[in-house]
Amino acid sequence: MIQWKILKQSIKFLLTIAFLWSCSEKKSNSGQDIFLEISERKEFKIGWDGLYNSFLTPHTIASSADRGLIYNYLNHSLDSIFFSKDSAWSKTGEIMEYEGPIGIGRISSFFGWNDTIVLFTNSELFFKSVQTGEVRKKLLLQYPFFKDQKFDHISLSGNIENRFLSYDQKREKAYFMISNFTEKKFYPVSLDLKAGFFEKLPVFLDTIRLKELTLTLNIAQGSISTPDDPAIRMIGDRLFFTYPTFNELVMYEVEEKSQQKFSPESASFPSQRNFPQISSDKMEIMQALELSKNWQNQVSFGPLGYSLNNDLYFRFVHGGVEEASEKAGQIFLELFSKDLQKIQEVNISQLNSDLSREYIQTKHGLMVKAIDQPKEDVMYFYYLNINRSK
Repeated sequence: MIQWKILKQSIKFLLTIAFLWSCSEKKSNSGQDIFLEISERKEFKIGWDGLYNSFLTPHTIASSADRGLIYNYLNHSLDSIFFSKDSAWSKTGEIMEYEGPIGIGRISSFFGWNDTIVLFTNSELFFKSVQTGEVRKKLLLQYPFFKDQKFDHISLSGNIENRFLSYDQKREKAYFMISNFTEKKFYPVSLDLKAGFFEKLPVFLDTIRLKELTLTLNIAQGSISTPDDPAIRMIGDRLFFTYPTFNELVMYEVEEKSQQKFSPESASFPSQRNFPQISSDKMEIMQALELSKNWQNQVSFGPLGYSLNNDLYFRFVHGGVEEASEKAGQIFLELFSKDLQKIQEVNISQLNSDLSREYIQTKHGLMVKAIDQPKEDVMYFYYLNINRSK
């Protein structure tokens, strides 16, 4: 278990900030104003039962958006989480076994399907019955689709919102990105949960650019690769694909099997990362880790989110950090219309420098994790609400 350093600086003042700007979206002609509301700092009481305040672990949220489940890495359990307008808290869940007939490996993520919790690693799926607790397991290689794809595995982007976002409740399907680092290939698939089979999605992704912006460093013990695979998000009847390393959105209409590509511009941050000059020879591990850190500190584009109340898409972008600078990178929030035309972007770090880019979407707003976490048994956060005047 990697122990993360906890920042010890304390916040001396708490403010409620509202940011207002006129929306001059020409293409959608909305004629409405949009404003952000940021609450005072609040407490997510995680206690001493294994949850971390340094990062958000995989979670899922109920349809009511006032509660959910979160994976506890230390206990290997699914803990309950609850949200009110003033705070959040957790309740330790039943510890899952690693071995045996109901054993479940250390998971990458999970989601709910009818009366089943589907958990998965990069090479295996577990189907746990909510009613009986029984677990059905299946390796990727046991599915006919992967019979001759021994090095292909399920990949997850370095998500800003650490939640499985591509479950299709209407069609009872789940969508995954598959990657193969040996061959440097990436492609999306669907899993029909009822029929139990995978198939490749007819989506064209810019795999050439993706390969060019995939950092793999050779070291004596093997290689180091960064988690920069595309993210998938299911919203309505659309699948959205985003890339952490470059500014491109792909919208795929599931019913029509058609797609569109968007490259929204910004004057505030670069459109892609700059690939470093590296030797093909093996390097010392500390040098590789430093290069990997600098790579991750460059601009990073999050998955697309959706504000149902405002009928708006949004995305968090980390503007990047200069190598010589020790200052935290600026966080931006982009807003898009329903046809994915960019309405506006705002530097939320200028509104509150304690805002990170990690969040949970709740009924009370986006629960954005604070950067400063002075207490180990509490995760501090702010509610960020996107409001649209009527």
